[in-house]
Amino acid sequence: LQKMLTAIHPADPCVAETALKRWNSIAKPLHSLGKLEKDIIQIAGMTGDPNVHLDKKALLVMCADNGVVAEGISQSGQDVTLAVAKSMARKASSVGRMAMTAGADTIPVDIGINSDESVKGLLQRKVRMGTRNFAKEPAMTEKETLDAIDTGVRLVKQCKENGYQILATGEMGIGNTTTSSAVTAALLHRLASETAG
Repeated sequence: LQKMLTAIHPADPCVAETALKRWNSIAKPLHSLGKLEKDIIQIAGMTGDPNVHLDKKALLVMCADNGVVAEGISQSGQDVTLAVAKSMARKASSVGRMAMTAGADTIPVDIGINSDESVKGLLQRKVRMGTRNFAKEPAMTEKETLDAIDTGVRLVKQCKENGYQILATGEMGIGNTTTSSAVTAALLHRLASETAG
């Protein structure tokens, strides 16, 4: 993991400057495309190529169950995580349809669904069978956390090797809003009551 993370380098400011000059030379009002221009210039710097091509794109969706569901915090049970992941694998989910409309592939990944079922079209990269209930104990060990991060890094590397030029990431799993609220509260040093509800 450390080796892969050290291979990540900052955007090339010279390439970004070249892309900016190209945008400014097009017959249009300066900066008239707003954030889109800034995003394209940033992507040019990140890829090292002022000629930005985003023809092959994908959405990586990391699917996992959250053990905190045992606390009754969700209107749905954990079985819904597997059902939605199956829908993604069949390209029948709402996110899959939206991605398809944008010309992007959807790549659902089982990184921690609480099921041993193998689903066609769902990448199997399970770190564990769902997290533990963080209301009672740590959701994951440090090793499991690092393994999950490493899995994400390797998937991105694999996507790049497969010709993807831009990726969006997402996650799916019943109980995820409670987990997100807890992480937000911890990072911002807020009470859970301020980040949930």
